[in-house]
Amino acid sequence: MGGVSRGGLMAAFAGLQHPEIFGKGLSQSGAFWWRAKGAHAKDSSAEFEWLTYQFAVSEKQPLSFYLDAGLLEDWFETPSSILLTNRHMRDVLLAKGYPVHYAEFNGGHEFLCWQGTLADGLLALVGKG
Repeated sequence: MGGVSRGGLMAAFAGLQHPEIFGKGLSQSGAFWWRAKGAHAKDSSAEFEWLTYQFAVSEKQPLSFYLDAGLLEDWFETPSSILLTNRHMRDVLLAKGYPVHYAEFNGGHEFLCWQGTLADGLLALVGKG
């Protein structure tokens, strides 16, 4: 399963919830900064990077991942950026022993950049990249 931004977040979430169905996750500029009580909630108790934490505390599942993020994605209205939260998700997944192909591209949060990395992600997940 794959997606961009929040779609990438959902692809990783679906894999964690149902690894028997979604064994490979492709996330392009995944919105891993997301917090469980809503992305724009005013509640300061809402935990950022909720899904990354779920992977850290959960038992390892039979999953593999392709993650990418743009070097210009170092902005956002959260305490961290898309670039940094993707690097953090990568590090957590690797620490748990998941196969992860991670890439950074010279661009921002836009479809023009993602169309260039989609093929790379698909090839990486089928073992050709």
